Amino acid sequence: MRVVREAIGPDIKLMCDINQRWRPEQAIDIGSRVEDVGLFWFEDVTTADDYQGLARVTAALSDTGRRRRISLGIEPFSPDDQAHSVDVIMIDLVRVGGVSQFMKVAGMAEAFNCRW
Repeated sequence: MRVVREAIGPDIKLMCDINQRWRPEQAIDIGSRVEDVGLFWFEDVTTADDYQGLARVTAALSDTGRRRRISLGIEPFSPDDQAHSVDVIMIDLVRVGGVSQFMKVAGMAEAFNCRW
C-alpha cells in the first residue's frame, strides 16, 4: 500500500478490497498499521455475514486519526444486522435479485440512514 501511495501521490483516493479474507482481529491490526497510507476505502475485510466482527472493525478503525470507509458487499439485506456494522453498504444487483429488488433494498437502507 505504501508503494502504491507513493506512486499515486496524496491527492488520489486509495482503496483496498480484502475480498472477505481476514478475521476481524487481522483487519483491525493491519488497518491500524497502514493508517499512515491514508486509505480511503477498506472493502469486505471479513466474511460478509460477520456483522459483529465488521462492527468491531468499523469502530476500531474509525476511532483512529484518519477516517476510513469500511464497506460491505451484500446479498440479502437485513437492516437490524447491517445498519451499524459498516460505513457503506454495497448492494450486489445480481445477488439481490435484479433491479426491482435492488430498489427495495435501497429504500430499506435509506430508511435506516445507511449509505449505499
